[in-house]
Amino acid sequence: MRAALPALAVAVLLAARVPAPPQGLAVIGRSWILAPAVSSTPSGYVGVLVNISLTIIEGHGDIYVSTSPLTDVDMQGSARAAVRAACSLLGVDCSHYDFLFHVEADTVIVGGPSAGLVMAVLTSSILTGRPLNRSVMATGMVAPDGSVGPVGGILEKANASARAGAKLFLVPLGQSVVVTYVRRERRVGPFIMYTVKPVRVNLTEYALENWGLRVREVVSLEDALEAFLGLKIPEAVGEPVASAEVAAACEQVASMLLRSAEGSLRRAKAALESHQLGPLARRYLRGKVGAAEALLQEVRGVSDPVLRAAKAYQPLAEAEWARLLVSYALGLDLAGYVEGLAANITSSWSGAEGLAQAFYLAGAEEALRLAQELWEGDVEASLYCLALAHAYTVAAEAWAKSGSDLLLGEVGERAGELVAEAGHTWSYASLILGEMELNSLRLRAAGVAYQLAKSALARGEALRALMHAVRGLSLAEAALDEAVIKAAGAVKAERLCNYARKLALRSLPRQPPALLLLLLKLGESSSDLPLKLLAYRYAYNAARAAPALPARKLGGGETAVSFSLEAWASWLAAVALAAFLALCALAAAPKRALNKG
Repeated sequence: MRAALPALAVAVLLAARVPAPPQGLAVIGRSWILAPAVSSTPSGYVGVLVNISLTIIEGHGDIYVSTSPLTDVDMQGSARAAVRAACSLLGVDCSHYDFLFHVEADTVIVGGPSAGLVMAVLTSSILTGRPLNRSVMATGMVAPDGSVGPVGGILEKANASARAGAKLFLVPLGQSVVVTYVRRERRVGPFIMYTVKPVRVNLTEYALENWGLRVREVVSLEDALEAFLGLKIPEAVGEPVASAEVAAACEQVASMLLRSAEGSLRRAKAALESHQLGPLARRYLRGKVGAAEALLQEVRGVSDPVLRAAKAYQPLAEAEWARLLVSYALGLDLAGYVEGLAANITSSWSGAEGLAQAFYLAGAEEALRLAQELWEGDVEASLYCLALAHAYTVAAEAWAKSGSDLLLGEVGERAGELVAEAGHTWSYASLILGEMELNSLRLRAAGVAYQLAKSALARGEALRALMHAVRGLSLAEAALDEAVIKAAGAVKAERLCNYARKLALRSLPRQPPALLLLLLKLGESSSDLPLKLLAYRYAYNAARAAPALPARKLGGGETAVSFSLEAWASWLAAVALAAFLALCALAAAPKRALNKG
């Protein structure tokens, strides 16, 4: 036995020297919020309250949602959009943290997107350390960029909020007036007949008179944070300006695009003289050529070189579209044209390194793919996409020759992040618009861009993937904007437009790269609300793709006891080895004693 003691002592010392596994994990914070929801009962829908709790810990950007009882699948998408919106607005890098949501209700609730806004508010409360004003409640879908979208069951949710003691109820833009359905009955002979009649309710007046509840429309998460947390996000300082170099480059690019448009118009007019065209076809096609010519003159007359460069692709696309329509009417084979366009795009990517060049090349590739998808169902739309692909290719070439494009350098990490974000946003937008039964060409284009981004990333083409991700993300956000416009109307949706512009301005330096200025100017000059919003989304996300200061990481927080599987496994393995050595020593001791005896 004495012989085993030295071995046992060594084993014990070995175990003592093994560091114990870490006992804690930094918790940034935890809190809870009540969210009004809708539950289905035999007598109709009623408003209920859902308790949502959140714990934020150090991690890797994972988002977990536990629900009791189970809810629709869109709750996970809502949580992801809420976290991204909060982190983006506050300038926090969410990849350093894990977000653990727990949603608990007394009954099965209908849908999940309407909880998005309160989940974003709860996330912001924890990240900023500001307490929630619990006299405020809200409902609304939140997009990843922080804009708030329409939801259902507003009247029922307002009622539930008032019963819980809320004094202020936040609703999405355009939803302070709602339609509810009143069931009426009347006797017809021995029978009772039931009818349902829609009734418009001004919720602002109704809730205040009947429940003492104030109702306020909000455009964005920013508006909600001011009500819940008293937090005011600083405005952008000053308007961006074009440097002399950028202004000169814009002059050069605009001239090249407009010359190309003139060439397309000349060829279209020459083809119109063909005797193979009937009078009706010739009249229709002359109208297209005339429209392209008018747009060309309009853009040529723009005095601001930046705006002229931003718009110059439009008359080129219209002129090329007119030419392609004439060619199609004459029965010409366009296969060679398509093959040449595809080859030009592919070869241009091999030398691409600038922001504007890559942005327009990505647009050309997406337009070409859309043209292919649309050909069998809508030839005119398909031909326009081909013309747009041509115009974007010329724009990319012009910016490559300008010498003033921002060179992006290494973009691998940014590409991976934005491709993932584009995928999540596209999936979320598909879910929301599907529930609203909205068909959106922009959502379809977002799907095309995302698929191209994934393919490029898999091939190791980071810049190509990054630009498709920027465009896909922006298109998906613009598709969500369409839902807001439908619910709120064009007049109120101007507030959403102002918010999108504000987001873009915050992301731009005082003298931004040419592309960002072009997109901002394009949005400001457009009278088409969806196009204006899309331009601002492009500017905001393209700015995120360009080199910038990293988002901040929050400081520690409280420490909670946690279980780290990897750390505990290593520690237990070391202790087990020490114990095994000790047992071996003890087992060997009697044998040695017998041998000596």
